Amino acid sequence: MTIDSEEFAFDLGPDAKATMLLCHGFTSDPASMRPWGEYLRDAGFNVIAPLLPGHGETWQVLAKSTWQQWYGRLEGRSTRRWPWACRCSRGPVDGRVAVPAAGGAARG
Repeated sequence: MTIDSEEFAFDLGPDAKATMLLCHGFTSDPASMRPWGEYLRDAGFNVIAPLLPGHGETWQVLAKSTWQQWYGRLEGRSTRRWPWACRCSRGPVDGRVAVPAAGGAARG
């Protein structure tokens, strides 16, 4: 795994509009979502982009991971690792918004 593969987060504090959870695509990693994350951060959102289990590693490691592990990473560990994930000035965020992995950078 390279430094680019690592998960990232941007915490703008309680005045953020909401928290956006970005999920990278199959065989990809959070680096593919960084342009979206930076765009959303600049637009006033908290951003979380976790690394899904098995991704950012060899194909052998990825082959041993399951979709249940991927969903579990998105549902549970995100809020444990980043406790501010469900905090915003308008109250708790009931749902998460995922931006699908795309081949290009975010555009304003």
